[in-house]
Amino acid sequence: MSRSALQQLKAATEEAARWENIKKVVVLLYKKVVNMAKTSVQTSYKFEVRRTDLRAARSAMGARGVLTEEDMNVILDNQADVIKGLRELFPDSDISIKTLSKAADGQFYDVSTMDESLLRFIDRRHDQTFLVVDWS
Repeated sequence: MSRSALQQLKAATEEAARWENIKKVVVLLYKKVVNMAKTSVQTSYKFEVRRTDLRAARSAMGARGVLTEEDMNVILDNQADVIKGLRELFPDSDISIKTLSKAADGQFYDVSTMDESLLRFIDRRHDQTFLVVDWS
């Protein structure tokens, strides 16, 4: 093995592991989106991603196909690549990471698209980050 190959081996190994982790997360999310489309009239799937307190995420994923803390970090640290992978699987769907805030009516609203005059009525302490796949 050449000196150049040896010098690049660690970086290549880490990059291969990163792509394996991205693939794992994309496959888990793919299964959840397809299940939602099969079993619900909803036309979007929202998955909360956060670095801490994964209890809600685990219950959202169900007993099988649980995302670990590492998986959550993969989504957050590799957003563009995760979204790219999902777009390959769902080419006609809108796939994005959004900050949604829970309003008094219990519904989540995308604060990034909200008019400035309405933002003063939203308690931003309830902001949450979601990966959203919308096929409407």
